[in-house]
Order: sequence, then structure tokens, then C-alpha cells
Amino acid sequence: MTENPMKKLFTVFFAVVILATAGYAQWPSDPNVNLAIADTAGEQDLPKSVTCPDGSTFISWFDNRGGGYAVYMQLLNADGVKQWANNGLLISNNPQNSSLVDYDLTCDAQNNAIVVFTDTRSGDLDVFAYKISPAGQFLWGANGVALSTGTGYEANPTVAATSDGYAVIAWIYAVNPYKVYMQKLDATGNKMWGATPKIYNSATEGYNNPIVVPSDNGSVIVVHKVTTGNFPAQTVKLAAQKFNSAGDPTLGTGGVWIQSLGKVMAFTAQFVAPDGAGGAVIAWHDDRNSINLQSAWVQRIRADGTLAFPANGSEAATTASIHKWNPVAGKYTGSDDVVVFWRYTNSDQNQEGLAAQKFNAFGTRQWTDNGVTLTPMSNANNVTGYDMATTHDAAYFVYNRGNSVGLDNTIQGMFLNSS
Repeated sequence: MTENPMKKLFTVFFAVVILATAGYAQWPSDPNVNLAIADTAGEQDLPKSVTCPDGSTFISWFDNRGGGYAVYMQLLNADGVKQWANNGLLISNNPQNSSLVDYDLTCDAQNNAIVVFTDTRSGDLDVFAYKISPAGQFLWGANGVALSTGTGYEANPTVAATSDGYAVIAWIYAVNPYKVYMQKLDATGNKMWGATPKIYNSATEGYNNPIVVPSDNGSVIVVHKVTTGNFPAQTVKLAAQKFNSAGDPTLGTGGVWIQSLGKVMAFTAQFVAPDGAGGAVIAWHDDRNSINLQSAWVQRIRADGTLAFPANGSEAATTASIHKWNPVAGKYTGSDDVVVFWRYTNSDQNQEGLAAQKFNAFGTRQWTDNGVTLTPMSNANNVTGYDMATTHDAAYFVYNRGNSVGLDNTIQGMFLNSS
């Protein structure tokens, strides 16, 4: 996965909630009458959403209404009105594996969607990019742009719309040692970094799970895992590299360490979000003290590659004897403070709750060392997905809560001011 899997399940609902709070009258106000994006036959999986500068929202998902998985999208205007046919616009029904990998969706400054995903149309898993206009036009052709045609396993593409009007895509090339492949496309879909992808790699370490966010002057920041050894004895760390508009790394060999101690979970993706100032906020969990307890950590990297928080991150809470999992974080738009939410469990992982913390600009905890309890730990909680967003001085947090057997789930939300 390219992003925290707890977050992925929830992006579509969250876009609806945030827009509804802005006072648009078209959004349903009754929690029993929600806005259905796709209510057709089959499964609709891995939904994602992105809100554009004009307030419209693109939604994408995988759909097997026709048997195999296909990619569909829908566009909602700022009032929550569907702009395309009911149950969405078919983007691609090219051959697809039955086991899906992650993909990504963003919006450019002209309110076009850019969606990047993998399929097997060429015989193995390759990466493709599509650009879709608000009118539903396929701006990069009916079959998109093929970003890779190699025989290795390529997965989990992520995309950033750059400040100068391009799109940069990064993905995994899973041939040991793993590598990061990258490509840049102009507004019409031309490849700017050559016919074949740029390769960012190490001779002695594997680079995995790249997540790309826009930075300044057409550059991007890529946050990725660094692995040595073989499963189950891997050493997993986190690093970041900045690439200029020509695709050259600018932070030195290996980039900047986000977490250099190891013990990062190998199969849980880090969370990465733009900080709105050309940098990124990163959140993850690890067991750096080798005590069989995971704890949540946060770091912010500035546009110039310096770290705002202490080396190896700031711990979300110091509460003893509990796991702190799957943190999601963001910077308030009106300050350099950062808020983080996470799921916590007892050591046996049969009880769980939700908590939050605020950091100042230097990574110092502001809501006591234990954070704020949002829901108390209980065996009645079963949180299967959550998401967050920040405003000038507040944060929204929404989550999918079920019971111990996973039935009768409810969608719940909270609003936290910055104090």
C-alpha cells in the first residue's frame, strides 16, 4: 500500500462530510440517507477522492460489476450534484488481477483529475496514467499513458500535481533490491524524463512504498521505506528525497532520514500528506525499543529538506503498555502546529480506542504526554477505517466504527479545535 490502509477505506465519505460542513444545501443532512456514489451490482472497492480548486470532487474506485475489476470515476460539483452518469464513468476495463494493489488520484490546477493505477493489459503488472477533464474527456487518450512496460513487478503508484503544471508519478519496482521508479508528464501526457522511468535506488538497500507530494518550484518530495535483510528479519527505516523539476535528487545520497532506527512495520505503509508549504507531514508506527509494543510517531520535513521535529520523529503519546497504531496527521493551515490521530489497543489487541495529539512547530506535545482520548478503550470498538483534515485552526476526524463481530457499523465524526 502507498498510504495508511486505515485511511484508504474512508476517503469518499470524508469528502462528503467536509463539504457538508461548509453549508452546501444539496448534501444529505439525514445520516440514514447518504449520497450513493455507486449502487450497482458487484463490489465497489478502494474508493479515493480529491477536491479540486473549484470545490468539485472527483471520486475513483475499482468495480467488478462486469465480472473483472474495472476503474470507474464520478465527479460531484461543489453542491454535491453528480456531473456524470449514475454509477460513474468507466475509465478502464483493461485486464486486471483479482488481487488489487494500491493506486492514487489527484487534481491539477485546471480542475482535471489525474488517476494512476496498474493493470495487466501488457501481460504483467504495469503502471498507467489517465487525465480526465470535468467534462469526462480522456485528455491523455482512451487508454492513458503507459509509464512502464518492463517484466518486473511494479505496483502502488502515487502521483503529485506539481506547482508548474506537470504530474510526477512514483511507484515500486519490486526486483531485489527494490527500487523507486519515477516519471514526469506534461499537460498533454508527454514523458519529460525520457522514454523509460528514472530509477532511484541503492546498491545495498531496498527502496519501497514511495509516496510523492508536491514541493516548491516544480519539485517533489518522495518519502519511502529503506529495507535491508530478508523477511522476517528485515530492518525497515524511513527516508525522504527531494527531486527538482529535472528529476535530480537534491538532498544528497540517500536523502534525509525520517526514521533511521529500524523496526518500522514492513507491510504497513507510512502516512504522508503535503504540509501546504512545500514540505510534508509523515506519520507511522514502530517498535524501535524492541518491547513488542508499537507506538505512533510524527515528523515534518520542510521544503528545504530540513526536519521540523526531533530526529526520528516525535512520539504521539507516552502512555505505557498499549499499542498506538496507524497514525494520520496534518498541519493546520493557519500555523505550523500539527495534529495527529491514531488507534490504540491493549497488548492483547482485543480492546481498542481512538486518541489525538497536537504538536507545536518544534514537535513538542501540547495535549499532555498522553494526548486526548477520543473514544475509551473497549472490546466493543472495532474501527475499520478513518480519515482527517485540517482547517485554519481546527481538525475534522471521521471513522468507521463497528462492534466486536464487525456488524452494524456506524460512521462517526468529531471536530477538534486547536486548543
